[in-house]
Amino acid sequence: VFGRTIRRASKRALKEQATLLKVVHEVFDALPVVKTSNAEGYERRRFRRTNRRMFDEQMRARQAKALASPVVETLALLIVMSAALVAAWWVFRPGGPAPAEFLTVLVLLGAAGASMRPVTGVHVQIKESQAAAERLLAGLTMESEPVQPALRRSLPALPRHHASIAIEDVSFKYPHASRWALQ
Repeated sequence: VFGRTIRRASKRALKEQATLLKVVHEVFDALPVVKTSNAEGYERRRFRRTNRRMFDEQMRARQAKALASPVVETLALLIVMSAALVAAWWVFRPGGPAPAEFLTVLVLLGAAGASMRPVTGVHVQIKESQAAAERLLAGLTMESEPVQPALRRSLPALPRHHASIAIEDVSFKYPHASRWALQ
């Protein structure tokens, strides 16, 4: 249960982190446009919303990780205690082994229980890594758009570019703006 929750929350957190980086990249790439259209407030709010969603997803993943360790340790303790009860019954029944053998079994059970603690941390790390690996794999296995053969044949072959490119008579004005943004 915790592994699935951790994996899902980690995957959503990675997705939100990618969205946050995309927002920042878009704003910095189009900074002159953002400034000329007076959209700083909008971009700031968009960044804040995206950052908040990423933070919430990261907190969900951390909460699941924080709960996983005590729950698994408690289950391990219950299993070790059950095994200890079986061992006690085995020792104290009529004709059972000596108490020294019972202590040996208890020490071995304690060692087995102590070895469960690091396994919990490894399990959590594997689930986090699995979310990142699934996201990478989805991007790597994404199919590219097929180019239609009929379209490819209908396009003319262009010669290699040798001269300069001239852009003439291009202008742009934002709606409700008094001056041209590009002229």
